[in-house]
Amino acid sequence: MLFGWKHLKQEELERIARGIVENRIYGGPWHLELQPTNHCNLDCVFCCTKPQRHGQVLPWEKLEGVLREAAARNLRFLRLSGGGEGLLYPAIRPLLDLCGELGIRIVDLTTNATLLEPFARELIEIGVDYVLLSFNECDPRRYAETMRTTERMFHQGVRGIEALCAARDAGPTENRPKIDLQLVVWRSNWRHLHAMYEFGLTLPVDRILLKSLMLLPDAERIPPEDIPTIKGLLVELIEEDCRSGRYKLAFDLSKESDLNHFAYTEQVKRLPPGMKLGPDFVKTNPREEYCYMGWYSATVTAEGDVHPCCVMSGMRGREFGNILREPLDSIWRGAGFRRFRNEIRNLMLLDGNLEFSRRFTHYLEPPCIDCFGCQWGFLLCSPEFYREVATRMRQETSWAERGLARTKNTLIKTLRRARRAVRRTYS
Repeated sequence: MLFGWKHLKQEELERIARGIVENRIYGGPWHLELQPTNHCNLDCVFCCTKPQRHGQVLPWEKLEGVLREAAARNLRFLRLSGGGEGLLYPAIRPLLDLCGELGIRIVDLTTNATLLEPFARELIEIGVDYVLLSFNECDPRRYAETMRTTERMFHQGVRGIEALCAARDAGPTENRPKIDLQLVVWRSNWRHLHAMYEFGLTLPVDRILLKSLMLLPDAERIPPEDIPTIKGLLVELIEEDCRSGRYKLAFDLSKESDLNHFAYTEQVKRLPPGMKLGPDFVKTNPREEYCYMGWYSATVTAEGDVHPCCVMSGMRGREFGNILREPLDSIWRGAGFRRFRNEIRNLMLLDGNLEFSRRFTHYLEPPCIDCFGCQWGFLLCSPEFYREVATRMRQETSWAERGLARTKNTLIKTLRRARRAVRRTYS
């Protein structure tokens, strides 16, 4: 589970579940993804958020007011991430102090680690569940080339990681975060997979995450003829990792051929009986896992725009409002969030069998509709919560509501088939 969900009380879970079933909200947001600045102190060649970065910074006076108001209602968790380096936010120290004062837990932090050292102890004291260290390369020279910076920043980042891990080990057990070291795998560096693993072992992190890149041009993708060689290297790493009993390897290679499925399959083969390193969700029939962000969380960008999640935060024209112009609570209860919740709930009424149509799904994208299209959708909650809500939806929604959803969905499918038939006839 991600985003602080495991810290929710039973009464809060019931309010969220009842809101989903009844198509209402009974509180929230409990969680905010905060992108306080679009500035970054690195210039990674593969950065996917650079087109959205225009030097914005959330004014501290406004952000402080928003957080105090939200905490007086239900806000309990922050995810600190975004288009820039969150620790570069000019008011990062006051922000951390405010979180400590209000009891807001930073459940998820994404950072390049170069600014981490002076904040390590305070972060652990506030409470952090998960830290993703977007380090990306495993030696100073390649790091400087890929991040378009100096080798000094590599060593500065290593010191930040070591400081965080030391603070974690010295801190209370309940504030012990899981720390992942992210190293990217692409055409330029896949031959260094062994070096990546060895570098990861020099740091006291919990996992070494080998990750493919999202928006690479085809020229930078791994060539198909190299995939068999990479698979052989992955098997060697997995065997070494399991044989040693470390179990530190994790994978997010879904953007490169079938490497992700291959790596996890090979890893599972070598795990001791009963041991699992990843989620055990499988597709169910009827479907049970859906996105509940609209009842639980909101994302605030450095421009002040509010979206339901980080994936949609880069989509112009899809924002639900702006905290620089209106209160967060008004946006949370406003027309944009209501329509988003309606679209998710319509997907649930159809047991996931929704025909995508921009006319009827203004906010949802195809990955939102696919059960495993977006990792936040099926990793947010516990399997028990998904099953409970799915069961209640089937038992407590009316036949008329379900019938209307099916009728509209059937009409969209019919129109689409007709259009395709016409195109084939005249092509």
